[in-house]
Amino acid sequence: MSSRKISLTAIQFKPLPRNPDLALKKLLPLVEAGSKISDLVVLPELASTNYIFDSVEDIAPFAESKGGHFLQALQRANIGKSHIVAGFIENDNNIFYNSAYIIDSDNNYSVYRKTLLYTADESWASPGNIPYPIFQIGGFSVTVGICMDLNDDNFTNFCEANYIDIVALPVNWLNQDEDIRPYWRYRLGYDCLLVAANKYGEERDISFRGYSTIMYSNYILAEMGEIGDGLITFDYEE
Repeated sequence: MSSRKISLTAIQFKPLPRNPDLALKKLLPLVEAGSKISDLVVLPELASTNYIFDSVEDIAPFAESKGGHFLQALQRANIGKSHIVAGFIENDNNIFYNSAYIIDSDNNYSVYRKTLLYTADESWASPGNIPYPIFQIGGFSVTVGICMDLNDDNFTNFCEANYIDIVALPVNWLNQDEDIRPYWRYRLGYDCLLVAANKYGEERDISFRGYSTIMYSNYILAEMGEIGDGLITFDYEE
């Protein structure tokens, strides 16, 4: 009987506000480390910037067109030839999206755009207009959602209808003073792997939960704590 194996990593990271260059100096070593040991590395939503922006004008200096500086930095850090999913601010002809790079083991890339926006996104972001992706890693089917997409029935129905094995989920999930993982499991509604990479700490009047997690169904396979930069890894086999 043949078996499938995959190594998964989630990176938890809190960038300093409005300083992506300094953020990258701290973030890229985590990406390098994850790429050496894993087939899939997931970073948080807007991984190299803060989350709260007041307007398009406020966020514009921190956005990039597809293929920009952040992508190139991730490709250089992908020394282990992993797949990487990383949130960023996309500027497409002055239309801004809460997006994620999807980088494969050959450093080819595509982009996914968050479909269901959170209130804090609405001051600057347009809803995504790209279909949910499906790609393969070692015989596992993988898709990408961004944070609030998990609250969208269109996304969760897509995952189940397409027998998605792994949901890569960059998030900036808020601290609601309770364990959010049972809710994530409830939203997915079927047995699959979830790799959720979160931020932590305070930003203005918002607190982020931390607890980046790799889970299967109701089972937590690996988790970070409430605070702290770092990564978690799990080798899954079936």
